[in-house]
Amino acid sequence: MNEIEKMMQSISVMAPEENGNVVDENAKSDHEKDMIVEQSNFTANIPKRFAKTRIGDFSVPFWEEVKDLSSTKNTDALLVVTGPSGTGKSTFLTALMHERAINGVGAGEYLECHSLIAMIRSSKSFAAKETEYDLIQHYAKVPFLVFDELGVSEDVKTEASFFRTVFALRYNNMLPTAVGTNLDANSLKQFVAMGIDYSMDPIIDRMNDVIIFKKLVSESHRGVKA
Repeated sequence: MNEIEKMMQSISVMAPEENGNVVDENAKSDHEKDMIVEQSNFTANIPKRFAKTRIGDFSVPFWEEVKDLSSTKNTDALLVVTGPSGTGKSTFLTALMHERAINGVGAGEYLECHSLIAMIRSSKSFAAKETEYDLIQHYAKVPFLVFDELGVSEDVKTEASFFRTVFALRYNNMLPTAVGTNLDANSLKQFVAMGIDYSMDPIIDRMNDVIIFKKLVSESHRGVKA
């Protein structure tokens, strides 16, 4: 490479600002990504606690196995991330949502299951603007849906019933769903089956068809840079 080629290459990665200074295109790209992440916090209802989660800020042992979910719009995959409290399940799932937003396939929506119960109860009010049917239709269609803290609300029967219905519709529409839970695989299936023999449950059969079950066991996965 001669000197002119080297000079042109250096110019190609720099861009002039209005004040005459130059800015590195990589830095500009990082800023644009930060803006996308910030916007997705509102559209996806991501809690403030997880507003800055990014995949690059921490590591999980199975990232390469689920990486396609960060760039694939239509898939019937059901990602279940389990593990004790504090291992980084919510951190990982919200970081995955931010990555989807950056990649242009839609962050989707974050649904914390304690809040879900409150929404369902409100939907039964005479003055409710949205019925439970409306909620089901909404969550059946978002591009990516995260059920966080599944299985630990004060009304697990309502929670399980809602999840069953929404997951079945998303499965039919080939839309990806993710779950954060403290439950192990068998306990999760028992929860979703609502006490019946889950070996005979058609919803569990659909779950088994597309489930990607991953466990976090170390607190080291939780730390995210400010």
